[in-house]
Amino acid sequence: MKHMEKDILLDLYKGEITEKNAHKIFNEAVDNFHNAKGKDDPYKLTGFDKFERTAHCLFCSFSVIAKWRYEGWPLNCAECGKKIIKEKFGWRCKIINGKEYLTHIECSKKYLKGIGYSENDLKIN
Repeated sequence: MKHMEKDILLDLYKGEITEKNAHKIFNEAVDNFHNAKGKDDPYKLTGFDKFERTAHCLFCSFSVIAKWRYEGWPLNCAECGKKIIKEKFGWRCKIINGKEYLTHIECSKKYLKGIGYSENDLKIN
């Protein structure tokens, strides 16, 4: 891939590319970056803002991120129902019944404690 910027989320939302094509374009940008063929951040080259980048790093699909960009990000946590402030982070992507949602990180900790994780297991070193 030559040095080019391509907004894959826009193209995906408009139906001009598929999720598979979006992954291929993104992976080429990553490969070029790691092979020193490119000096620009793959997320910058493919049109992601810092929230979209974070959502992708937290395992949200490109198509869901594109939908959120153009139709609005979730306003409430899928776990507790309380407000999520995207700009303050503190959220993660979670698949519930096959659909992607945002939840507070804290709500995920409560879930993990409920399935046997201890407070010590959840500490970040």
